[in-house]
Amino acid sequence: SKESIEITELKKEIKELKELNNINDINIDYDYLNARIIKRNNSFWNESLTINVGKKDNVKKGNAVTFNNNLIGIVSVVNKNTSLVRLITSNQNNYISACVTINEKNYFGIIKKYNSIKNELYLENVIGDFEVNNEDVVTSGLEGNIPSGIYIGKIIGIEKDKYNLSSKIIVKPDIDYNNMKYVKVILK
Repeated sequence: SKESIEITELKKEIKELKELNNINDINIDYDYLNARIIKRNNSFWNESLTINVGKKDNVKKGNAVTFNNNLIGIVSVVNKNTSLVRLITSNQNNYISACVTINEKNYFGIIKKYNSIKNELYLENVIGDFEVNNEDVVTSGLEGNIPSGIYIGKIIGIEKDKYNLSSKIIVKPDIDYNNMKYVKVILK
């Protein structure tokens, strides 16, 4: 079809641009699976949800799950036909390795907290001295099944610890986590 020829051309163009710029970590060419949210428990609204794909669809524990190209969670349990997704908004043992580039230097941290009232995520344990200015926070690619470069949100603020050693970066997601129906599972 005309569309698949166009996609092949675009992929070729991206590959050439990557080679030209010596970039290997832009993950545009991973496979994904469309999925539907089938269950979300009111008492654990920000903790997890269930989707309608599983082992039979090659879903693996640790796969990233996105909504409108934003990371929303990670597959935590895989059954034959369904999977449980631990949401990025969970405050239970949620450690997602993330990265921000400031003045061409990468800074790494862990997303571990979410404020549901303000709809803010917190990127913690970021070491370094830098000024922030609305940069994008993305996945670092340092975790097993999660590719690098999946968008998480934009920086809207920063708090230094009392010894000025590490920073907590305040991240604003671009999406409303409450109104999701369909998601994508990234098969790395």
